[in-house]
Amino acid sequence: MYVNPTSDCFDADHMFAFLRGYDSSVMLVVVNFTSKAVDVTVNIPEAAFEYFEINQSSTRYSVKVGPDSYSRLEVSV
Repeated sequence: MYVNPTSDCFDADHMFAFLRGYDSSVMLVVVNFTSKAVDVTVNIPEAAFEYFEINQSSTRYSVKVGPDSYSRLEVSV
């Protein structure tokens, strides 16, 4: 995501984040391509909330991701 440059909270070279919507739910998926567990903070652009037609509760989401793994969380219902 262009709103998540490399920072202390997100390593764009080793992490990937995307949104997936189906019916009335939207999931944030964060993938960690490193061998260490990480705490990641993902910024979601306002345009994504408009596209999925969901209420914007927050534009920043924090998630813990295991080594060489992924985490997902529901952004809306």
